[in-house]
Amino acid sequence: MIKIKRIVFPLIHLIFFTMLLMAAGQDQNGKLYPVRQHGKWGFINREGKIVITPRFDGAEEFTEGLAPVRIGNKYGYINRSGKIVIPPRFDHAIQFYKGIAAAVFNRKVGFIDRTGKFLIKPRFERTGYSGFGDEGLAMISIGGKFGYIDTKGQVVIRHIYSLTRGWSEGLNPVVSSGEKWSFIKRDERLIPKEADILWLLTSELTGWRASIRASPDQSSYKTRASHSGPTNCWSDAHSITRP
Repeated sequence: MIKIKRIVFPLIHLIFFTMLLMAAGQDQNGKLYPVRQHGKWGFINREGKIVITPRFDGAEEFTEGLAPVRIGNKYGYINRSGKIVIPPRFDHAIQFYKGIAAAVFNRKVGFIDRTGKFLIKPRFERTGYSGFGDEGLAMISIGGKFGYIDTKGQVVIRHIYSLTRGWSEGLNPVVSSGEKWSFIKRDERLIPKEADILWLLTSELTGWRASIRASPDQSSYKTRASHSGPTNCWSDAHSITRP
């Protein structure tokens, strides 16, 4: 176990350092950044020039050409010109991903399209910050338990889990009872304890995830970092053999 830790822990630091560098490299010249000035939010470009005059009470970053903004206590969306394209009527709203965004209405979570129309009616207690990921599933909460729905609103994974952390390489760490973590696949098959997954790491700051797998005899390790946000990028996988 000590030998494993000596190998794995340095890998963890290396992976996250790489994740931060790759996330930083995703910036594009046309990207706009939320900025607060005199108590109001607007957007600046990479040069620090104000592109959208600060006039909102809250703002998130743009994805797919739209950004959630708060006016008073309601959320709507603006385009890159600063024009309101979805009127502020939601209790909360998050960024778009693949044309769908989660929005809270009357204290329930649903999912809207780019016109602000609910594709999936508000009926859930909570959802994940990123909404639908690469797997086409969104985390939802009903009765304090977590599960997943597809883009049609159909329950794919039952809401029976106390905790869940999101998907990486087709696997999802969950807590079904007690405090022990297990891994499930999309068909809810439980990965046995002797599975070769050692760590599944997530970074909410950068949107990157990293996993470390060991061969059955623990003579080699394979690492992979993935991004589950709007950019939908993958890093290369790496194999490391233990001396």
